[in-house]
Amino acid sequence: MNITRRILLKQGALALVSVGVAPVLGPEFLRRTAMAAEPNRARSATGGRKILICIFQRGAVDGLSMIVPHGDKDYYRQRDVNGIAIARKGQDSVLDLDGFFGLHPRLAMLKPIYAGGHLAAIQAVGSPNPTRSHFDAQDYMDSALPGDKTARTGWLARTLQNCPEDKSKAASLFKAISMTGQVPRALHGGDALAIPDLDQFGVKDSSLMAMVGGRRRNKMNNASSGATAGFETLYDKAVGDVLHGTGRDTFEALKIVESIKKQPYTPANGADYPNGRYGESLKQVAQLVKADVGVEVAFVESGGWDTHINQGGAEGNLARKLGEF
Repeated sequence: MNITRRILLKQGALALVSVGVAPVLGPEFLRRTAMAAEPNRARSATGGRKILICIFQRGAVDGLSMIVPHGDKDYYRQRDVNGIAIARKGQDSVLDLDGFFGLHPRLAMLKPIYAGGHLAAIQAVGSPNPTRSHFDAQDYMDSALPGDKTARTGWLARTLQNCPEDKSKAASLFKAISMTGQVPRALHGGDALAIPDLDQFGVKDSSLMAMVGGRRRNKMNNASSGATAGFETLYDKAVGDVLHGTGRDTFEALKIVESIKKQPYTPANGADYPNGRYGESLKQVAQLVKADVGVEVAFVESGGWDTHINQGGAEGNLARKLGEF
């Protein structure tokens, strides 16, 4: 399926949230989702650029507890036995959306977004591939080529390459960023930066990292800067080498990140990000976007959604994950 960037990034800042739905949905769905974004408010913070933020819930979320079919009597007949049903009435009950489906009570903050017409839950869809392997299923979601284990590119990378309006200008080093330890499968085959943590993004001497306190810490910071400069010189001398361009871009990115980190950042509008890697990643995405470094796509992962053990209902492991989400 040929999904163009213009379709994906049609209006404003668009958030696509993977909730066990394979990204092989048709362009019509993506167009409608994009049109539901709020372009004016989003563009005011990004200078008019369109930005796609992908959040991947690794591990296969239990969709029947996240978006509860409380109008289906079989739901309670099957799930009450295991104690994972979300009550239809009473304390910690389902948050009704349309008389049949409702939100888990920990997702109360999403209900006004749904009521405003800016959120859709896509039910009873998935990959046409029959694999029962979570690993294969997630790989197919990242590649958007179900059943093809030979694919070397991800759907996000292919989308960014199909971008004729950008060919007339130099691409930003931060065009595609992933707040992960390595570039995710979805961005394979393209140019993307993996930044697990802005505060730790840099060239560091592992032997120096063991030093603590006072003058040793200052020495560590100075030596770390020296290590960066040393590596930069090494790459710079490789003018005819294939690594030259990559090295130059990498160190340019390091310099930009260092300049961003020097500026104190306070989330706008009283935003309160949750503690942990997921919340910090989203906060740092916002920081990079507002730094105006040319971000077009940002990828964030949220792990631990495979709640087979002690999942619970309105309380429990899944409820805690949904509260963070």
